[in-house]
Amino acid sequence: MICGKLFLKYFAKRITYCNFAFRKLHRMQTNHWYILKTIHKSELKLAGLLEQSNIQYFLPMTYKITTKNKKKVKTLKPAISDIVFVYSDKDTLQSFKDRILITHNLPSYFLIDATSGKRVIATVPDKQMTDFIIVCSSCNEHITFHDPNEITLQRGTRIRIIGGSFNGVEATLIKTKYRYKKELLLQIPNLAITIKNISPDLIEIIG
Repeated sequence: MICGKLFLKYFAKRITYCNFAFRKLHRMQTNHWYILKTIHKSELKLAGLLEQSNIQYFLPMTYKITTKNKKKVKTLKPAISDIVFVYSDKDTLQSFKDRILITHNLPSYFLIDATSGKRVIATVPDKQMTDFIIVCSSCNEHITFHDPNEITLQRGTRIRIIGGSFNGVEATLIKTKYRYKKELLLQIPNLAITIKNISPDLIEIIG
């Protein structure tokens, strides 16, 4: 009987330890790529506050033509208005959002995804986000950013780029309005990117 009680006591401790380890592991695995939307032309300010808070983020940049002193100049600016991608857990990010609203009067909102018929906080899968960062970080002139509503997408061939600056990126091969011209489409929630002038030698069909 004593041995039985000792065994039960030991077993209970092991269960408690396992539950604690599982909760700790669960907390470690709750980071996702979220999409924060802020007020007009405040994405750089939001990115700066994320930097100060040691929260990982990605702010896509692209070259845009602007006029300065009656001359056209190429300037590096945010590619997507009012949007910053943030890698964190939901609780940390919510606390950050609440704090900057009070201290900097800067509202920010989780982007909502309603494509499944239910309104849920949008997240970007790690692989998609990695590909997105690779493509955006190149600041390539052959990249175009789109609102998904601007593109009528027909089912295309899934491909992977092998080699070059976009090595490993997976996308969809689509036909454009030009009969003999094709582009690659990379989609994430609320955004699509098309890539032009990829050599056929760098394309591997995966589905």
